[in-house]
Amino acid sequence: MTSLEEKVNQRLVDTGLTMQVLADRVGLPEPELLALCQGNPRLSELEQLGDALRIDPCYFLPPVKQHGAFNIAGNGNVQKIKIGKAAAHELVAELGVCRRFLDMNQELLAAKDEIIALLRGGTN
Repeated sequence: MTSLEEKVNQRLVDTGLTMQVLADRVGLPEPELLALCQGNPRLSELEQLGDALRIDPCYFLPPVKQHGAFNIAGNGNVQKIKIGKAAAHELVAELGVCRRFLDMNQELLAAKDEIIALLRGGTN
């Protein structure tokens, strides 16, 4: 499995940035950024890294394989997921945003099909 530090370093190579530039973008001194990359960062910190490196923060997460009712993280440990009420409400809100986005995309596809039919001189 590739560590967060390795993924950040690879992204720096890919973008031609330096660790100091990344530290400036994230708003941390370089030693703190290095410690963050070698430690266990919070999701908000991964989001900051993703924004600074212009990449989806999911890039930094280990792959997850679904097996039955359990999630097996990249290190192979079986984990039960427990979240508090605040996190559950946040997830519900995010799912609502995703649902609205999906609905909007479906409406756009239907409108596209209708426009194509009109341009071809037919009706739907």
